[in-house]
Amino acid sequence: MLIENSGCSYLKITDTEITNILQNFDSFEDPQIEITGKINCCNPQYNKVLEITEAINSWTVDLVLTTNNVLESITFTNALTGIVSTLDFSIKIDFTADLQDVTDAIATFLGVAVTQSVDNYASSSYLYTITLPTPFVPGDILNQTPATFTFEEVLIGDGEVEPRVESLNIYPAFFGLDTFLDGVYTIEIVITYDDQTFTYTQCFFVDCNIKCVIASKIELDNNIHILHYALTLASNCESCNCEDLCELYKRLVDELNSCDYSVTSIQDCNC
Repeated sequence: MLIENSGCSYLKITDTEITNILQNFDSFEDPQIEITGKINCCNPQYNKVLEITEAINSWTVDLVLTTNNVLESITFTNALTGIVSTLDFSIKIDFTADLQDVTDAIATFLGVAVTQSVDNYASSSYLYTITLPTPFVPGDILNQTPATFTFEEVLIGDGEVEPRVESLNIYPAFFGLDTFLDGVYTIEIVITYDDQTFTYTQCFFVDCNIKCVIASKIELDNNIHILHYALTLASNCESCNCEDLCELYKRLVDELNSCDYSVTSIQDCNC
């Protein structure tokens, strides 16, 4: 398992098993990812279980079926990749049977199973509902006759942890923070599927501010530079002990504070 600091905006977690489950979750029985995190080896620890099955987007369009109505295009967003694609077609929707052609075109375009339901609620007015599996979210519709649409989306992410095609992105909110504080973050990932369990633990030194303090103070004691280098080098070291990294960080903070270079975001957890 590898942890990357993406501009102090989020921690990007990558691993072959994570990629496997995110790209092929329909192939597994009851896939689940549990994430536990700590800052500087202290309590509280933060925990979240991601249920990535049965996430279905339901999309309803209010359409008028007339001989002059042509459905021209629909856009779709892949919630895992953020990629937006547009399905262009010109299908006359005179009858309900024409809506099946729309559904079939969407299924072919996205390469997924799509189901539909049609409700004739008044004269030539119909509510056309399609359901799409994760991760597709329908968006704008181009229709010659004005149409309104709504969709119910099962969110894949929640602002704390966002699954992507090849990674899990962990945001400060997961730790109850608005922004990341400098420190040693311990992340444990437990992946379960098909009655199998895989557990990964990794430590990572999040350095958003300390590096700037050290870089601007070349007169600092060499020990500070050594401690900082050791922390940076040890991040993502599979054989390293997280407790050791936390102790290194606390020593670095003590050294910086003793030199009157304390910064509000450079703090341990006082444990």
